[in-house]
Amino acid sequence: MAAAFLLGCVRPFSFPAFQGFITERVAKERRAAMNAWVQGADGTLGMLGPVAGVAVVTLLGPRPDSVAALRMVVRERALLWATVLLTLANFTFPAAAANLVYIVAGPDGDVPASLAVVAAAQGLGAALGAAAAPLLLRRFSAGALMGAAMAVKALALTLPAFQPGIGALIVCWFVVGTTTSTFIVPWRTYRQGAVDPEFLGRVVGLQRAIPFAAIPVSSLLGGWLVVEFGVAALFTTIAVIQVFVWLGTHFSPLGRSGSSRVEAAGAPVIPASQPSRTGGN
Repeated sequence: MAAAFLLGCVRPFSFPAFQGFITERVAKERRAAMNAWVQGADGTLGMLGPVAGVAVVTLLGPRPDSVAALRMVVRERALLWATVLLTLANFTFPAAAANLVYIVAGPDGDVPASLAVVAAAQGLGAALGAAAAPLLLRRFSAGALMGAAMAVKALALTLPAFQPGIGALIVCWFVVGTTTSTFIVPWRTYRQGAVDPEFLGRVVGLQRAIPFAAIPVSSLLGGWLVVEFGVAALFTTIAVIQVFVWLGTHFSPLGRSGSSRVEAAGAPVIPASQPSRTGGN
């Protein structure tokens, strides 16, 4: 936690410094395109570390375990739907987050202090959402809570489309942080009850690697949209995509998962061809 805090403190200093560097070295008419590409590259590099990490966990272990984990994800419909929807969701908010500096600073690269407030709002929302999720799970099923979180997130992403100002961005980032936590907590709790503990690490690795692979494409598309068509077009597009994520969550087996006590809908999923952990097949 201390390392995460220190790393988080670096970005408020590095972003303004780098924007100043661009202002000094890049001609004014080229700054918009440069800022977009820089943010896209930042999103890509931020994705490579997690993808490499989960690839090591997933692929470098015993091969039969990785195959069994893949079978689990394909066979259990809620796990499969979650993988697809999490991948689609990475074409929504991450597309805006990767281009936040450009959205706030504009093509001139003048970074206001409000950028830190926007970023802090997301962290505050995430903390509050994480605190509220266990309480909400006492009254609502995991599926219902996940569906509601995705619906509210879609509404939050529409705010900057109508009013692309700092106030709307702060509210949007706060709500996204909250809804992310109120989705992740029930989802992880449900998955822990639906997957054999011996294969949980492999399943988690697969379900992180696939959605993370969408982030660089999302970052580049977001940069292209905001430069060519403006902030409103970017948020309109990602809000529409988020509506489809909500519909998928609500009407798929994922939306019907769990009870009010976050119990899995059935016994843990164990592949029929699961190899013995004590030797032999």
